[in-house]
Amino acid sequence: MMRALLFCSATVAILTTSIPAQSDAAAFAPILTDAQAKAANQDYDGALLVLDKGAEKLSGHAPFRYYRGLYSLEYARQAIAKKKSVGLIDGLFADAKNNLAKAVELDGAMIAARLRLAEAFAESGDAAKGAAAAEAALSQLAT
Repeated sequence: MMRALLFCSATVAILTTSIPAQSDAAAFAPILTDAQAKAANQDYDGALLVLDKGAEKLSGHAPFRYYRGLYSLEYARQAIAKKKSVGLIDGLFADAKNNLAKAVELDGAMIAARLRLAEAFAESGDAAKGAAAAEAALSQLAT
């Protein structure tokens, strides 16, 4: 009986380890499609809520971080236009900067993330960091 139990345990371990995990890109694709549909209707809060579905699994995926940052930035701009609370706007800019910086850290060749990071810094009042991020994006383009 003990041998059968060990054999079953070993078989389960082999089967579960030999099943490849879904790639980040494959896991992200349907989430991104739904988020982009929300963003196309300027529902950036809704787009962020859709992206939240993948937050735990995709936190190390540069495109996920880019879109979280992009939609946070767009939502911050929308909140400014609608004269929403300063706390909401500051939080959205902070989220945008954190996610875009992480996207750049994960994929230094992602020019769009560098440019949006420069915008987020500049629009949130940190012109020096915005200029530095813009220069980094331009130097990336030159190489």
